[in-house]
Amino acid sequence: MEDCGKTCPSRRHFCAAAGAGLLLAGLPGCDPGAARLGEGALDNNGMGGGGTGGNGSTNHDMSTQPSQDLAGQPPHDLAGQPPQDLAGQPPGDMATAPSCTPGTVSAGAASTYTVGGTPKYFKSGTKELFVVRDAGGLYALTALCTHSGCTNQVKGSQFYCPCHGATFDFNGEKPTSPAFSSLKHYALCVDASGNVTVDPTKTVPATTRV
Repeated sequence: MEDCGKTCPSRRHFCAAAGAGLLLAGLPGCDPGAARLGEGALDNNGMGGGGTGGNGSTNHDMSTQPSQDLAGQPPHDLAGQPPQDLAGQPPGDMATAPSCTPGTVSAGAASTYTVGGTPKYFKSGTKELFVVRDAGGLYALTALCTHSGCTNQVKGSQFYCPCHGATFDFNGEKPTSPAFSSLKHYALCVDASGNVTVDPTKTVPATTRV
């Protein structure tokens, strides 16, 4: 009789073949001494009393292993993240900027100032100032000479002090004797309606323009 050591299918293979419709007649005769079809459950998961496959080796059933189910993982849903809505950001609109602080000096409409035009003089209490427009924009500066506090006048393309003859350029710089320091600049604002206001209680750099 034929040796079944290599040719006789295991019980698992037998059932697999039967399920697939491949087993047509029957198994060839087996040597009584050859390994029998496995006993016990089809799948040996290593639990219980020593069940082995037809070849004596332990069968590892992957169906009993816990699977890693990615479907059970919480999805990384970007749609759940709060959107960054740029529309909610405040616009950088100079027209909506806050006006100068209380105690300001009204200096008329911004449209009335032209580049190269004559500086306009304003007085509010003890504060005297000029508002000027150059190529960079509008600015305001004190009208008082830094020598002795006399009120400067516009003379040609300069500020001129009638008390002692000191002069300054229209940016309040380049002082001549007896003045030795430049004129201070004040904070200036233009509101949404185009009106100019000056805050003479707050000084700013001479390069500030609006």
